[in-house]
Amino acid sequence: MFPRKTLTLSVCLMAASLSWAHDHGFEQHGTHEHGSATLSLALDGNRLEILLNSPAINLVGFEHRPHTAAQVQALEKMTAFLQQPTSLLSWKNAADCRLDNVEIHSALLATEPGHDHDHDHDHDHDHDHDHDHDHDHDHDHHDSHADIEVTYSLSCQSPQHLDRLQVRLFQQAPGLERLNVQWITPQGQGAKHLTPQDTEIRLR
Repeated sequence: MFPRKTLTLSVCLMAASLSWAHDHGFEQHGTHEHGSATLSLALDGNRLEILLNSPAINLVGFEHRPHTAAQVQALEKMTAFLQQPTSLLSWKNAADCRLDNVEIHSALLATEPGHDHDHDHDHDHDHDHDHDHDHDHDHDHHDSHADIEVTYSLSCQSPQHLDRLQVRLFQQAPGLERLNVQWITPQGQGAKHLTPQDTEIRLR
């Protein structure tokens, strides 16, 4: 988990960036739009916070818990890819950034607690049928529209070299068509729509 101070700082900076984007007519798309994802960057002193949020289908090709070996492999591959922020973004080595923490959250990664099947069979058939139907419906509701959220916290010894960043995510996520980026740094705030043809972020 992020230290409370760091998390509070990140939340404040992200909120300021979103406010700036809204005030300058930067249209924010829905939180779950296939083909689209959001990336937020906050630089304060030597601390760099990165937040990626994307529908799972953009990254792994499905939005339910993996059912096949191929889906399990795709999810594991993408999770490993997202462990390092330099897989997602590249910047000048002179910035000398070190990863302090990374967290990946998604309903696709949640484990399902076991069920007591004998208990279900003690009830009459109609009750069991209704219960199972509701239970399956609840799973469908939670598994559909699943997102993958990744947060990174880095310490950069020379943050002045973080002037330009290149997004690498499009190469690994063919389902991603647009990345909505917002950022805030000591030099100002900004926002940009990135595409596979335009992957550069200029923070200055």
